[in-house]
Amino acid sequence: MKKEITEWKLTSQCVCIDDNDEPSESCYDCYVDELDLFKSEMLMPYLAVKGWEMDTPIKVTNSRLGWRGVSGYAYTTPEKLIEKLALDGEWTLRFEFDGHDLTAIRYSHDEPMGTGKFEFELSDEIDD
Repeated sequence: MKKEITEWKLTSQCVCIDDNDEPSESCYDCYVDELDLFKSEMLMPYLAVKGWEMDTPIKVTNSRLGWRGVSGYAYTTPEKLIEKLALDGEWTLRFEFDGHDLTAIRYSHDEPMGTGKFEFELSDEIDD
């Protein structure tokens, strides 16, 4: 049986639309609005499945980051997840949630083909 996958795109390059879904010159906090929607529509269901809260310590890992393709990890909480994944500059995060696991891939100037998948696991540490 194939799992249903929910996808979400969050970007630092905000594209504003009007009530008719047409591009709009005026914009009010569309990034903040999109972030709030991501949290309520994707992150909260993921946390519910895992039994985690917004302040639960998690470890974020990835095996292919930046133009050199290095591996790395960070400790954070779901509340601060986007801050850990975002870069200074333009970026796009593409999330996938299969009903149990959440993954993300980041695209940026140094990662035009995308990073490896960011994966999240329970931790007992948090970076300050």
